[in-house]
Amino acid sequence: MRKPVSIAYFGVDDPVRQLLHRLSESVAFSSLSLLEEVSDIGFAHEADCLIFDITDPLANRKWRLFRAGKRISAVIIIAQGAVSLPPRLQARAVVLQKPLHPTALAWGLRKLLRIWAFDGERPTESTASASVTGGYAHLSRLHLLRAAEWLHGDREKIEFRYASMDELSASDSDGLARASFEPDEYLYGYLRSALKAHGDASHAFVVRLPGGFISLVPFTGMVTILMEDTQLQDLCAKRLSHFESPPVVRGTESLEEAGEHLPRRQASIESLLWLAALRASHGRFPASLDITVPRRLLRWPNLSRLADAPYAARISALWAARTMTAFEIADELDIHQRHVFSFASAAQALDLFPEGDGEVERAVADGRWLGRRLFSGARVLTHLLRNGQ
Repeated sequence: MRKPVSIAYFGVDDPVRQLLHRLSESVAFSSLSLLEEVSDIGFAHEADCLIFDITDPLANRKWRLFRAGKRISAVIIIAQGAVSLPPRLQARAVVLQKPLHPTALAWGLRKLLRIWAFDGERPTESTASASVTGGYAHLSRLHLLRAAEWLHGDREKIEFRYASMDELSASDSDGLARASFEPDEYLYGYLRSALKAHGDASHAFVVRLPGGFISLVPFTGMVTILMEDTQLQDLCAKRLSHFESPPVVRGTESLEEAGEHLPRRQASIESLLWLAALRASHGRFPASLDITVPRRLLRWPNLSRLADAPYAARISALWAARTMTAFEIADELDIHQRHVFSFASAAQALDLFPEGDGEVERAVADGRWLGRRLFSGARVLTHLLRNGQ
């Protein structure tokens, strides 16, 4: 069993302290161990990560003392106003502003865990699983965080890549055409088609890929991935025409060919489709999605269980609350449009946007639809089968 990530905190007020304990007891943060608040700053050296509320004078003094000491893996700083950080801490600190909303604190904890996880080596086959049952490796929450960040690329590289791309306008039809892609040309589209064709079966089916297999179990909404992480991310990002050999749907007996040399890990169909769409998008949006039309998310995606995408929490919050175009979302959040396009690709993969006549859009807009449909891998599959997508 992987050792939990221990977090020490200083100077937080009662509401934040209670919220921290509630979050630490939730399934989403099962890899987190919250230490009781202590007055001795030396005790913090035993913790993996730290949380300081520097609006508290005593905690502020402790923070100034501690930051001059040992190398800090990751820290959350709760503040009011600008915070000056030394260069060595800038990539390791998450700054949250008061008043602190529960959603912001949950986002901060997820970011803290990602920073801590990335402080060491990349995940390897030997560190991929927390437990093994029946020959299948089950990813720990921490490894999911590490793999998600790695598979989608680190934030700095994504920001740099998108910064080199042109900003578009809703009236630029040529530019929009260049910024779109066909999902059916990627593994993302192939998996959706395979689920449509075979998803009504009561047993698993297998997609054979170059270098491994993906076993899908529609009845449970789960998949078993038998391949290296790096290979999966490469395949999701490539066009099918660039594969060494085309994907093929096989029976479960083909898993016997995998032998024991391939790592095995489980995930939900929902998380696999989300990841594959993110990797395929490259800052683009599906050609079937009219990005100029105002729309609204049917519900928030469960970001605690999905691969990380920059600004996903902020985009989700705004798009679930208001009917807007992707361009308006980017302007409102002051982020590059390509982040919104990429998010929209993944959201469409999970059918988080309404489809149909204007009544559906109006129902979403006035709140009569929001929250009515709860998503899981099985429900994604049901939608694919019902709508023939």
